[in-house]
Amino acid sequence: MINDIGPVSVVIVTFNSTSVVRAAIESVVNEKLVSNIFIVDNASVDNISDVIDSFGTAKIKLIRNANNLGFGVANNIALEQITTPYALLLNPDAVMGKGALDTLVKKSALYAQAGILSTAIFYENGYLQETYRRNFHQRKISEGNFLRADGDICAEFLSGAVLFFNMKIMKKVGFFDPNIFLFFEEDDLCIRTKKSGYELIYTPDAKAFHIDGGSSGSSEKLSFFRQYHMTWSYLYISGKYLGKGHARFLSLVYFLKGWLKLIFYYASNKSNLACLQRAKIAACWDCLFNAKKRSSL
Repeated sequence: MINDIGPVSVVIVTFNSTSVVRAAIESVVNEKLVSNIFIVDNASVDNISDVIDSFGTAKIKLIRNANNLGFGVANNIALEQITTPYALLLNPDAVMGKGALDTLVKKSALYAQAGILSTAIFYENGYLQETYRRNFHQRKISEGNFLRADGDICAEFLSGAVLFFNMKIMKKVGFFDPNIFLFFEEDDLCIRTKKSGYELIYTPDAKAFHIDGGSSGSSEKLSFFRQYHMTWSYLYISGKYLGKGHARFLSLVYFLKGWLKLIFYYASNKSNLACLQRAKIAACWDCLFNAKKRSSL
């Protein structure tokens, strides 16, 4: 166990993220409220230890996983060691704005039933990201922009890019579902938090910035991997909350449609789209036949 020397612990999960993670660490390492920063590395092949050593502080703790365990499980490893009353989960390609952490701590004290809080999150170009939903069935207005909040609101969903935990509450709710390797893990956690009787609070008074999809680079192999898990996790969470029969029906529909689309993409020489479609088909097949999901590139 790590001894408490402050009220907030930070968790950053990395996977070949050295090109972006320095900025994330810099945005929190000198905050007086931060006592520990856990970097949980999912078997990267880059020099994450060099980045950490360059800060020259014992505040940063590196946890190396021998294998890529996925986003949720890697977060859980750190969360289970945390003894501070609050935890900030920060994507390696996200940066906290000035004063954002102070604001989140104050808001958490104000909203005693809030299990999770999050900030307004902006793209690099300054545009606001759609990182929360007040209602799963009413996401956007006619102009194509989601409904923006002028003040604090209770949400149905908060983005996993920046999550602030009241640890007393979240230890009761439970952390991330270990069955989910990547994608929709925050959807599941938000659903469970609400079902447990606690709130999700979005506050535009705190700001963060996010390089969407910038945490682990890009390649056709990685695109296949991401699309596979996006499909698999969607089908899994559908089965978890709507029934296994519903998930199997979706899997079959997507599988059959997928083959038609794949043939069209190959005929149209659209290799990138064909790659993504092959990933969807593979995920549907594994869900239909309860095959072990793929956890390596």
